[in-house]
Amino acid sequence: AWQRGGALYRLEGIAELEVGAALAVLLDARALANLRKGERERAREDLQRAIGANPADPVAHYNLACALALLGEEDAALLALGRAVKLEERLRDEALRDPDLDPLRTRVEFRLMIEPRSDDLLP
Repeated sequence: AWQRGGALYRLEGIAELEVGAALAVLLDARALANLRKGERERAREDLQRAIGANPADPVAHYNLACALALLGEEDAALLALGRAVKLEERLRDEALRDPDLDPLRTRVEFRLMIEPRSDDLLP
């Protein structure tokens, strides 16, 4: 879309702009920067906004799980991680190695959700 004088023009069919998805990516990036600086509360707020903008973004849910785990909110972190893994199964592998999720490793729910099961190993 563009504006010239008092008229507003719009191109249709050229490209679809997913504003929610773009906003979620930007908020997620800012949240990661905040996590690196130790600003966990700000990171959580950004990630919750990112999820509000694009609820189907598995990375935002995953990063929210990390922020919540670091904040000591284990139950909420497990819920966010569960949503992330449901949206993107490959995040299970990442969760196995991510030190941000260390506070959750002793939880049965974490092990049931993330750790490989014997049926995962079958061809």
